[in-house]
Amino acid sequence: MIAVRFPKFNDGRGYSTIRLLRERHGFKGEIRATGDVLLDQIAFLRRVGATAFEITHAATRAALARGHLPEVSVFYQPACVPGEETALDLRTRRRRDAA
Repeated sequence: MIAVRFPKFNDGRGYSTIRLLRERHGFKGEIRATGDVLLDQIAFLRRVGATAFEITHAATRAALARGHLPEVSVFYQPACVPGEETALDLRTRRRRDAA
C-alpha cells in the first residue's frame, strides 16, 4: 500500500503522483489518498488510480457516512482504470452507432 497525502484540498500534486505510480511505474497495489480530500474529488481520484481513502475533511466524512457520493458521468481526461470512456470516446461511439 502506498499513501499519497493531500495536505490541502487545492493541492493537486497527488493526482499526478497517483497517475505516475499506475502508468509509468506499473504499481498494481492499493493507493490510498489521505488528508483533506473533498467529496467532489473522490470520483476524479478513483479515475487516476486511487483505490482507498483516509479522509480528514469533516464535511466529506459526514457526507460519506450518509451514503452520499456524487456521480460524474462524463470525463475529459483519460483514465488509468481500464474500460472508462472519455467524452471524446463517448461522442465518437455515439456518432458511429447513429450512422
